[in-house]
Amino acid sequence: PEGAIIGDDVAEFYGVKHYEPPDTTTGGENVPAPPGYHPNYDVDTMYRYAHLFEEGEPIIVSEKIHGASGRWAFIDGQMYCGSRNLWKKEDDRSIWWRALRRNPEVEKFCRDNSSVTVYGEVYGWVQSLRYGRKPGEVDIAVFDLLRGTEWIGVLIARDTGPFLPWVPVIFAGPFVREDIFKMAEGASLVPGARHLREGIVVKPLTERTHPEIGRVQLKVVSSEYLEKE
Repeated sequence: PEGAIIGDDVAEFYGVKHYEPPDTTTGGENVPAPPGYHPNYDVDTMYRYAHLFEEGEPIIVSEKIHGASGRWAFIDGQMYCGSRNLWKKEDDRSIWWRALRRNPEVEKFCRDNSSVTVYGEVYGWVQSLRYGRKPGEVDIAVFDLLRGTEWIGVLIARDTGPFLPWVPVIFAGPFVREDIFKMAEGASLVPGARHLREGIVVKPLTERTHPEIGRVQLKVVSSEYLEKE
């Protein structure tokens, strides 16, 4: 619009809203949300917010898995399974429940840590990248833990749940902006996969927030993946 400069947020001017895809292809009925704080999961893009990382800052880079975001928690004696936006009734049609059954270590962790919500990606026969899974198979790749209302730092989280099926780590070391975007390219590190990776997620080793986006963690989607898709 007139008077705008590069970097201005003009979404409100144009009436642009973030698209929330409906859960229409993954099955199962919805149930009320469990008590407590279990927010939807969002990661902003490195292309817009790279300046939030300092050159040389210690980071960890993990693979971004192409699937459907999920969350799992054991609260008041009941196991809960959710998509990014909704919570799901236990049902064979639900990919989140089917993935949990294939990854019993996730449920065991939730039962042993009732104050923690597990966040991860359900992958396999969900999206275009299948990661070597057989028809109908789905698995979980854990990417975060939330204790109460606080996210657990990446290293502490992996120590807290060492037997969970974590997303693959691509790099741990200092942040160098020109190198980060290169890491988004290449083959997936998920065991059994025979294809490219969707991208990466970059987190600081020391958990922190920033006024611009809140929790600091950013994603880069692979250019090769975007061209293919």
